[in-house]
Amino acid sequence: FICRSQSGVVNVYSQKDCLQNTEPKPLKAIMNLVTAATSLCFNNTSEILAIGSRADDEANRLVHIPSFTVFSNFPLMRKKTIFQTRCVDFSPRSGFYTVANNKGHALLFRLLHYKSF
Repeated sequence: FICRSQSGVVNVYSQKDCLQNTEPKPLKAIMNLVTAATSLCFNNTSEILAIGSRADDEANRLVHIPSFTVFSNFPLMRKKTIFQTRCVDFSPRSGFYTVANNKGHALLFRLLHYKSF
């Protein structure tokens, strides 16, 4: 389970802990955004979590959940491409990641780790 905040912190919880405790402790607090996390999405295997914010340009992160590592190579910082994130999603087999932005575009990124779309 995940829970977002206005400060950009995204807490990740275990399902078991959430179902058994009234005050579950997060497995990890992901603090890679400084603005409110407004878009959250897991891929089909819950291996990757996408986090986006509509409050700032390029505020979009991908997190590898088993290791709680944020992908340092996404988004590429050479130039603005994403702008403000409005919506995020993965294709059914995680081969593609898409981001809808405030410019009216839906950007499509190929995730080469996944062989199928």
